[in-house]
Amino acid sequence: MLMQEEYLLYQISAGLTEMHGFEILHLDNVKNEIWLEKKIKDSTHVVRLFQKGFGWQNHMKSDISAVSDKVKRLRSMIVGRSVKIHNVYINWYPPVDQWESLKKPVEVPGIKQTEILTYYLNQYNLENELERFYSNLHVENRDDHLQLQSELAADEAVLTWKRRLMERHREARKKEHSVFTYGRPVWVFGLLIINFLLFFFLEQNGGSMNVKTLIDFGAKYNPAIKEGEWWRIVSSMFLHIGFFHLLMNMLALYYLGAAVEKIYGSFRFTVIYFSAGISGGLASFAFNTQVSAGASGAIFGLFGALLFFGITYKKLFFRTMGWNLLFILAINIIFGFVVPQVDNGAHIGGLVGGFAASAFVALPDNASLPRQLAAFAAYIAVLISLVFYGLY
Repeated sequence: MLMQEEYLLYQISAGLTEMHGFEILHLDNVKNEIWLEKKIKDSTHVVRLFQKGFGWQNHMKSDISAVSDKVKRLRSMIVGRSVKIHNVYINWYPPVDQWESLKKPVEVPGIKQTEILTYYLNQYNLENELERFYSNLHVENRDDHLQLQSELAADEAVLTWKRRLMERHREARKKEHSVFTYGRPVWVFGLLIINFLLFFFLEQNGGSMNVKTLIDFGAKYNPAIKEGEWWRIVSSMFLHIGFFHLLMNMLALYYLGAAVEKIYGSFRFTVIYFSAGISGGLASFAFNTQVSAGASGAIFGLFGALLFFGITYKKLFFRTMGWNLLFILAINIIFGFVVPQVDNGAHIGGLVGGFAASAFVALPDNASLPRQLAAFAAYIAVLISLVFYGLY
């Protein structure tokens, strides 16, 4: 019976991954526990297949409660507003007492639109439970699960399915890893060095908090820009007003920049950084009349680059940096609106510019010429609009 249970477990898993496109979230060939995921229609369906029997209904309840706790921990990594957890037990012998009441969908406490549906595949209800399972998944059952194999044939089939699942899981992890290791953070360290050197240069020549010194060495100064000194839009990206300003921006550049350069590569990172810095500088020129300087616009452009990455690799984004990044970005934007001294125009302009630049340079192996041309045209249109608004 154990071989038939294992055969059924891996037959279902192989069918869902190979014929219906489910992704493997977790694979444990020792405990014979497999978690799969796929978005179907308006819901994300997570399937947990577990070869385990229970003597009593209370034992099942305890395991369902453990599944609920695990879902709470993983919910932020599962993309989708509505999530259905299909908790499937496979064992030829059902509990000795009545367990059918556990079939009723259970809401996960504290999480909206997330419910657990439980199934128990055993020798007495196999056909009906499979029909209910596939019906709730909204997929077609293409396997003849009732056709039991000889022990030798079943053992060979299980080994084959195990190997294919492990290879699929390994390839998926390898692909995810390659997304985050396309490039190396080379330019990030170069920019850090340049910013620190220029800061100390300012300190030796009048002080970084001296307005005249800032203007003399290239800060954003609207009257000078209107007289033709447009180079200040770029030069102001490398000047900082006080050590605290420098430190905060360089910490952000170190962490965000390293992530973006690893994902996009050095060339794309450079284009994104300077494109965001320029759009942020022009937004500051258009909406802020004060003397200003700093890499904030370019750094917010790195946020934009990671947001574009999140749109392209939505699942991977939310399984890794997603919610933390959105939280930090929201705090920074709110802080910019609350504190008058913050140049929020540069921040928003950099964010938009970095997002647009990421779209027109494209992620590695994700090029789309029409999308790239449209993004480039949108970026240029934004720059022109900011220039005219600032001038007139």
